[in-house]
Amino acid sequence: MRKIKDDDLPRFIDRWTMEYVRTYPHPIERLWRAITDPRELSAWFISGSIELKAGGAYAFGGTEPDFAGHVVAIDPPRLIRFSGGPGHDRGGNGSQESWFQFELCEVKGETRMVFTQHFASDFAYSERSSELGGDLPVPGAPWRPGVVGGWHDIFDALHDHLDGIPIGSLLPPSEFGALAKYWTEEHRRSGEFTAEQAERYARLLRVQENYYEMSTFYRAFIRDNCPPA
Repeated sequence: MRKIKDDDLPRFIDRWTMEYVRTYPHPIERLWRAITDPRELSAWFISGSIELKAGGAYAFGGTEPDFAGHVVAIDPPRLIRFSGGPGHDRGGNGSQESWFQFELCEVKGETRMVFTQHFASDFAYSERSSELGGDLPVPGAPWRPGVVGGWHDIFDALHDHLDGIPIGSLLPPSEFGALAKYWTEEHRRSGEFTAEQAERYARLLRVQENYYEMSTFYRAFIRDNCPPA
């Protein structure tokens, strides 16, 4: 896991709302393209489609979307808000009140991104035992470690994407990473993987390990920081 800086940690605005703040050394137009162009989104976040207009539909996650909804507000290149969002339960009263948004502003030649996610407060959120990080460290609150830690991981991936380097290539070495590299190299030597495939699979396995580490870290973070009911 990359060393987590205090400035990279999210904050809970209230029990149902959380924000991340990141600054990237790139022009605002570059950030806007990265968060609104589906071809770019698929490189660092998730595949999908977006109609870039107020009321336009979006769907992320393939032919059977993981989550979908509408563009609630848009002000290029500074703001886009989506209804629904990753981690919220489908259906049920109040689920349409969930939203997430990206807000951008220029700061001394760089771009400051404020990402906010809000969950509907009148819905009974449940654990997802089949998902890594799908538990609820604070009963009654919607924050699953896989969602909160997943965003941290995703915004690190956005950094890599903007810098034009392979996602996860800056992750520090680990024992599992060494094992993954050994395993993929064995398959390369046997002719099952090309050199490119071996490198990519080893890196992707290390990325998955980092996601697990993030979920573990954020499980405790949520317990310690989520506001009481």
